[in-house]
Amino acid sequence: KPASVDFNSLMPLIRGERKDSYYPEIYGCYTPKLQRMIRTNGYKLIVYPQIKKLRLFNVNRDPLEMNDLAEDPQYKEIRQELFEKLVRLQEEMEDPLDLQQIFQNQ
Repeated sequence: KPASVDFNSLMPLIRGERKDSYYPEIYGCYTPKLQRMIRTNGYKLIVYPQIKKLRLFNVNRDPLEMNDLAEDPQYKEIRQELFEKLVRLQEEMEDPLDLQQIFQNQ
């Protein structure tokens, strides 16, 4: 791939030649303050800063994201781990939204 391209092609995934991502973590940002997301290790954490809501899904077992695990005490450590990784990725991406301030008591 050319040096000017920051991501890997999705074609091997689409063609079924590869079953997993090239990346250990995938970071997503939707508009300046509406949503942040991280997907890693078979889980996806979605953060809604304006309404102070977290959603957590096991995307391997629940690919349609129908069963939110964020409030389940059994998944508290996973939720916290993903949140910390999300904050780290925000710093790497120079995302100015301070999720730690918003979710300081979560």
